[in-house]
Amino acid sequence: MAIHHVAFIKFKKDANKEDIDRFIEELNKIPEMNREVKNWISGFSPEPRFHSGAFDFGLAGDLPDWGGMDRYMFHESHLRMGPYAAAIVEYMLSFDFETDYVQPKRFPARPKQAKPHQPRVPKGKVRVPWVRGRQTEVTRQMLEDGGLRVGTIETVTGSVWAAGRVIAQEPDRDSIVDPGSAVNLAVTGEYWMKPELP
Repeated sequence: MAIHHVAFIKFKKDANKEDIDRFIEELNKIPEMNREVKNWISGFSPEPRFHSGAFDFGLAGDLPDWGGMDRYMFHESHLRMGPYAAAIVEYMLSFDFETDYVQPKRFPARPKQAKPHQPRVPKGKVRVPWVRGRQTEVTRQMLEDGGLRVGTIETVTGSVWAAGRVIAQEPDRDSIVDPGSAVNLAVTGEYWMKPELP
């Protein structure tokens, strides 16, 4: 059973780019210095963001077991990161979970499935596109391009998606409606997962 370790980092607004680059360079030496760390990955958040949590950078790695995780926390490769982080890190969130899942080297081929039949759109009608997961402005343009318009927009909190993403629509995708009809949207509000600042 392995421990999967993940961490998310928010950099200070006034952090120097050279200091951030040096931090990341040193951070990525951890698996070289501590051979118990496997499957190390790290990188910046894509923009625009897909999910909530206003973090700039993330990392993940696997430790062999709880003992390995404990040793990682007090290993020189980890402890030496403090001074690099102090000048540039605003806040961070880390999480560890046990896993015994091992990804197979190859996934079996999935049988081909027939595409669901879509009824023909009658003359003088339009089909509602699927906009769930899209940004609000992209959705607005898609609807306009399809002869529709945005109706009401309800802001919803508590989603794991980043702010401004559509999480529900009415009428539903593939509905056949009159041109110019309104599509009502439920859209994510501000990030819900903001860590408390120290």
